[in-house]
Amino acid sequence: MRVILPRFTFVERELDLREALTDIGYGPELAAIGPDRSSTVGLSIGTRGAPSHLRLVEVSTGAVQKGGTIRGSLRDAWRADDLWILATYALHRVSARDLSVKESLKVPKFLWRFVPLLSSHFLALSQPGRTRTTVLSLDRGTLHVVGMPTPDISIDDGDRAMVLSFWAGEARQFDAKLKAMPERRTLPLGLTPIADRGVILFLRATREIARNVLPPQPDVKWLYPTGVLALFDPTSWTVSREASIGPIDKLVGLDGGGRAIATDYATKGLALIDPATLNVLARHQFSERAIGIVQAGRFSVAYRPKSGHLRVIDWSSTG
Repeated sequence: MRVILPRFTFVERELDLREALTDIGYGPELAAIGPDRSSTVGLSIGTRGAPSHLRLVEVSTGAVQKGGTIRGSLRDAWRADDLWILATYALHRVSARDLSVKESLKVPKFLWRFVPLLSSHFLALSQPGRTRTTVLSLDRGTLHVVGMPTPDISIDDGDRAMVLSFWAGEARQFDAKLKAMPERRTLPLGLTPIADRGVILFLRATREIARNVLPPQPDVKWLYPTGVLALFDPTSWTVSREASIGPIDKLVGLDGGGRAIATDYATKGLALIDPATLNVLARHQFSERAIGIVQAGRFSVAYRPKSGHLRVIDWSSTG
């Protein structure tokens, strides 16, 4: 039986925001707005110092909403009653109406991203290599520290959560107050896992002495992708399928057709992958090398290159 694969058309465009996107240098300075991952993205614009200006951009129209000053580069954003903005040096509560900063909470520097826990009652401020994680309670607007190594994904079951860390190679169970419970399980090492209909896609990884660190520091270890995409089934706790997909270093999310969006910063490449078969359906080359890339709608990603622009890649399929 002949299988007809869809054909994809990619269109790349640049948004004119009418101001230069000066960067601070800590990246990515670009964030999707969780939890819905809509077509609105957040930006931070450098001010020749640690503070930066917050902007929200509707990528379908190019409309820009200007906000207040945040402490450092934008790293992640989450929409609740207010916006929670994670920056290099602080966690900010920001008015969803006018983007004014209502409150700033001190957090450890250079935090990476939000990971929702227990039906989004909590947001873990996840950073690679940590054994203890700062957690935000959305109900109370307060922070506390939990013995939780680099959380990647939370599998919630009522008032309990199994928090998976492919970075650390283990999963731990927590109760409704995020108190650790006895159950722990081993996981394969992996990067950028995303949940898809009861299974988890991730990039197989190997732990090595950190590259590009001079002089070399044997005690500093990092995870690097191996070019293999794997499908993890948490019901059987096994890798059910895997395939070699070449130079991919990040899974961004799932598009409106259920395809995995993957990128490789070094080769300036984007790939669309069928999660059922792990086949690469289409590839597209960026016009410029990205320093940050996020999903920006059902069939779009936005990326920020060094040149100081905001670029958007849209795709459609036939067949």
